[in-house]
Amino acid sequence: MKPSEILQAYSAAKRFVREIDVLRRAEKDNFLPKNQNCSLWGSMQSGSVRRASMDLTRALAQMRKP
Repeated sequence: MKPSEILQAYSAAKRFVREIDVLRRAEKDNFLPKNQNCSLWGSMQSGSVRRASMDLTRALAQMRKP
């Protein structure tokens, strides 16, 4: 593991947690379109969480490479 890879995974993890916090706040504030029932799937916030998750997965995989 290289220090740069560890730092990259760390920053990706922090971003992932921030995006989850945004999604949870939007859910708590009931920021839902009128035609959507109790779910933020398909929203901009959930897309950001999924993207951050993919970036974190890639950073962790890169860190584990020999």
